[in-house]
Amino acid sequence: MPETNRDQFEYQQGRWPVVRERSEDLLQDEMEALQKVDNFRSTVLNLYSSSTKWKVSRSWEGTELSSTYCEKLNLNIFKVKCVLNHNWKVALKALLNYPETVAWNDTCETCAQVMVLPVDGLDQKEDTSAELSAWVAYIRMSDSVSRMISKRDFCTCFIMEKGRAGAVYVGTACEVSACPPLSKCVRGEQTILSVRVEQIDENTCSVTQLTSINFKGDFWSHNLVTLAAAHKRSDS
Repeated sequence: MPETNRDQFEYQQGRWPVVRERSEDLLQDEMEALQKVDNFRSTVLNLYSSSTKWKVSRSWEGTELSSTYCEKLNLNIFKVKCVLNHNWKVALKALLNYPETVAWNDTCETCAQVMVLPVDGLDQKEDTSAELSAWVAYIRMSDSVSRMISKRDFCTCFIMEKGRAGAVYVGTACEVSACPPLSKCVRGEQTILSVRVEQIDENTCSVTQLTSINFKGDFWSHNLVTLAAAHKRSDS
């Protein structure tokens, strides 16, 4: 068995993605991770509603940065919304293509799917006909970010609803044995990370991120522009 912290991480990393077919197959920590994010889903999805009062801090060229205070979560929530000249399915596929994320997101050093989780115990919150999926993802920030803060990594459990004209996934930090801590990194505690991709028309979509960490928006909006440019080249 691996002995050092790094050995343990690399041993588990070599098994990614770990696939759990049924709820009965889940380990205790995996069940807790799935339950934790499921408990947040309704509250987070309500934040996307028109009744939420957002304070806009910056707006330019189809991108808007804003924030609000969520009493139920007792947290400030930060929102970045962008419009992309892409079909929503193309944008969603790019956002969830973890191995390719480092090619367009220069704030990430490593990005990978850790686990695929079963959804047989989950319910749709918005659309009863929506397709449900769940997974755990790992992200390690690059040196461009680590110059400003200590080296950070994140392990996040997500649940997604995918419908006919868009998708939304909600995530929260989790601790699972498949993704042990790495000694050179500080494991980030991101309470909320959610992304909604919505069709505007066949060739345009909006992408909205909600997060409990204030990244100042510039990282996310800059990388969305880079993402759009990269996929425009690949589509041509």
